[in-house]
Amino acid sequence: MEKLDSKFQTTPLSASASTPCTSWFGVVCNDDGIIYKLNLTSSELNGTLDQFPFSFLHNLSHFELSVNRLFGPLSKRIRLLSKLVYLDLFGE
Repeated sequence: MEKLDSKFQTTPLSASASTPCTSWFGVVCNDDGIIYKLNLTSSELNGTLDQFPFSFLHNLSHFELSVNRLFGPLSKRIRLLSKLVYLDLFGE
């Protein structure tokens, strides 16, 4: 069983990163380089979110994961996304 977090690399999540987040696949940032939207719809993800590093994305308001191959329970740590207003898991 593969975990989605194994594909997530810890990278600076701000404009000070060497590669601006505006060029990252599925990532939308504000003018300060803070990630607030993550759209991984149809990204061929396979696994669970039980070890996903939610704490790195505390400014996330939109999280789109539909049409992938995710399974298992949703981690209780999703509560760390206190600004989350939209979560799309359609087709999971």
